[in-house]
Amino acid sequence: MNISKRLKEVSNLIEKESSILDVGTDHGYLPLFLEENRNFEKIVATDISIDSLNKLKSKLDKNSKIETKLQDGLEYLIDNEAEYVSICGMGARLIINILEKAKPYREKAKYYIFQPNTTIYELREYLLINGFKILDEVSVVEDGYYYNIIKATFGQKEDYKDYELKYSKILLEKKDKNTLNYLKKEKDRYIFIREKENISDNRKKQIEKELILIERALKRYEL
Repeated sequence: MNISKRLKEVSNLIEKESSILDVGTDHGYLPLFLEENRNFEKIVATDISIDSLNKLKSKLDKNSKIETKLQDGLEYLIDNEAEYVSICGMGARLIINILEKAKPYREKAKYYIFQPNTTIYELREYLLINGFKILDEVSVVEDGYYYNIIKATFGQKEDYKDYELKYSKILLEKKDKNTLNYLKKEKDRYIFIREKENISDNRKKQIEKELILIERALKRYEL
């Protein structure tokens, strides 16, 4: 089956023959793709929408390894374990809220894959403050939008500079081309806004701070 570029990259970060919990599965595109193309021990798809789960169930045959659960967030981990948890296609703040609610049992999963649609730097900051270690990041450009995907586990806190937190320490170390193009576009966008005559002094100061972060990130490509 065909899936989005983002979910394809998510699947590449998950090791074969492992157990996976897909939170907020919606129509179950990731579990269905994983079952069709990889060999997994167990795949659990959860959602708070019974309609979404019923649509997924209608696509499963009797030999399918995919289990569906009508559950909120990481509730599945209260009584179970999973090697991987995927949380994709949500805002960073919603992902943070899910992790926060699951503090007593979230370490029952070994790896987490996150693909937030917004404010990924807020998720990076939360992860680093709350006992997670970011193992890898991948960038994707799809339908004209730039996305980051994070693979994390629990481990010793790493030091991130402010611009690394905003634009990904790992992707800057990789000299990722998608990130370079994104930085250039963001620089042009902020310069355009700054040159408008009707913006406040406070807004101009915010823009200058953003441009400083972008310039610091861009310098990593010169090394």
